[in-house]
Parts: sequence; C-alpha cells; structure tokens
Amino acid sequence: VRMMIGPAVMYIGGTIFLFPASLLIMFSLNTLLTWLALIPLVGLTAATIWFNPRVRKYSLRSQEDLEQLSARAQENFAGARVVKAFSREN
Repeated sequence: VRMMIGPAVMYIGGTIFLFPASLLIMFSLNTLLTWLALIPLVGLTAATIWFNPRVRKYSLRSQEDLEQLSARAQENFAGARVVKAFSREN
C-alpha cells in the first residue's frame, strides 16, 4: 500500500504545481494559442465525467464475475484434493 500511495501523492502534488505553472507560461507566450489548446480539455473533461460511471459499472461487474470464478476454482481444487486424499486411504 505504501508503495502505491507514496508515488500517487507525489504525482498529484507535482500536477497541482505543474499545471498552473505551465498555464502561466503558456499565457505569457501566446494567449490565443493557449485558449485554443484548452478547448479540447473541456471536451475531455465532459467525456471523462460521462464515461466514468459506465466504465465503473462494467468494471464492478467484471470483478464480481472474477470473484465467482475464483471461488468456483478454489472449490474444485479443494474437492480434487479431498478425492486424492480419499483414494490414498483406500
């Protein structure tokens, strides 16, 4: 968990600093070009907000299916061990 959270905090912190700094530099160089570059950002944000719940729903369904598959495989392997142990006794 520490190996996952540590870099995530570092990347978020870097992004919080880097995004406004790069916008400031971009606006100082060319205002019109900066606005043109930011137009797709609005569409990407809207698409992300729209797609996120749908992808999450399918991801959760996939996780549940994998959970059921894993449980069934574990039961089958345990059953095979019981059968092997029983056959050794006889």
